[in-house]
Amino acid sequence: MSERNLAKKRSADELHEASLDASKMAALSLDEVIGEESPEDIIARELSHSTVDEERAAKRILAADSGRSMSRVLFITRQTTYFEPASKDMKTMLSLAAYFDEVHILVLTPGVRKERTERFADNLWVYQVHASFWWQLPWAARSKAHEQLSFTDGFRPDLVVALDPFESGLAAQLIGKKFNRAVQVQVHERFTSTAFKNAAPANTWRVRLARYVIRRSKSVRAGSDKIHALLQTIVRKNTDVRMLPRFYNFAGFKDAKPSFDIHDRYTDFVFIMLTFGELTADSPLHDVFSAVNTLLHNPRVGLVVVGDGPAKKLFTEKVELLGIKKNVVFLGQTDDLVSYLKTADVLLETRESRESEELVLRSAAAGLPLIAYATELRSDLFEDGVSASIVEPGDIHTLEKETKHFLNNQTLRIQYRDAAQQIVTQRISEDETTYYRALRDSIELALVPQKELQAEEQNNTKT
Repeated sequence: MSERNLAKKRSADELHEASLDASKMAALSLDEVIGEESPEDIIARELSHSTVDEERAAKRILAADSGRSMSRVLFITRQTTYFEPASKDMKTMLSLAAYFDEVHILVLTPGVRKERTERFADNLWVYQVHASFWWQLPWAARSKAHEQLSFTDGFRPDLVVALDPFESGLAAQLIGKKFNRAVQVQVHERFTSTAFKNAAPANTWRVRLARYVIRRSKSVRAGSDKIHALLQTIVRKNTDVRMLPRFYNFAGFKDAKPSFDIHDRYTDFVFIMLTFGELTADSPLHDVFSAVNTLLHNPRVGLVVVGDGPAKKLFTEKVELLGIKKNVVFLGQTDDLVSYLKTADVLLETRESRESEELVLRSAAAGLPLIAYATELRSDLFEDGVSASIVEPGDIHTLEKETKHFLNNQTLRIQYRDAAQQIVTQRISEDETTYYRALRDSIELALVPQKELQAEEQNNTKT
């Protein structure tokens, strides 16, 4: 038998075997797209990059004679919550839709399901995309987009936005290529973390897929500082990588009613300290444990740690060695942040990230007193000893001293609570309209050719 016929037979045998094993079928399907053995062929076949001249010639912005001042956007997601009117995702999209001419959402759902299309507003439609297996979804999405959104006058959306870099990201790039539309990929998960990889059997493949999609994207948006730093190590040189704007809703934390009291959940503790952070070998949570170790030998004092990570075993062994195992609760994550912030006794914050700044402001709005490492924002907003205890980063001795002083001073706790709430109310103003406009602008930057973005940024630097 010739070598060519042998290759065909091996391929046929592999396909037959894969048809009996879903994981092997995934391997064959995805290797065809993200296999690293022949990237030039893959790019040429599915996701080739156009030249600069082609970019300038392509229809990347709204045509002057379109009669529209707002763009039409196609979002692609794996989250089925976009079919739920009361969900946070759909409420956000309904608000954002006011700033676009039309919003279309493709929801990717693996497994054979009944087709579903719903209209949630005059200019917002949600379509279900289904396939027998998850790795088939990008191509199913391309077919659905052609079926639902391609008319005699062309493809309706002006740009395509993937709300994750996995199946949605590849689907967006396939659709963008087919209909000559700009594509943006948003990243909201740290897909390289051990926690993500272990969350689902297919996530090992999704990590490879994410890297593939991100490296072939010209517009990428990050949902956090750490994700932004991760993306900088993956993207190509001319990619437009930015942070997504955030809306913190401090007023909501100030006025919200807790659904439970943390003291009712942990009845052994009279005084409960709250802290957040990833359980990693180099986590600043180590400073928290060093500072409150002696306090936690009091059976009536507890520490609730909100966070997870690969070094959880290290931390559980640490509290056991310190003899404070009964006084520490490792919570993982929580969906009811309001109740914890509203009913704990103090927040200990040793992180200095953007996410930690958000937490500090939400805690202040909720009325939770603060003991924290200094940052530019915290030092500007809070007066040490008056509205919070602000400690120099790494000064564990002062962190311990301030925590002990706070524990034994009820008057100071009330003072911190009232002063911090007043500061957030008077000095931190959030306008929901401004947020959604900023989000729209960040999305629509995908419509602008990269050279124009670079020229604009250079001009801004000079001025």
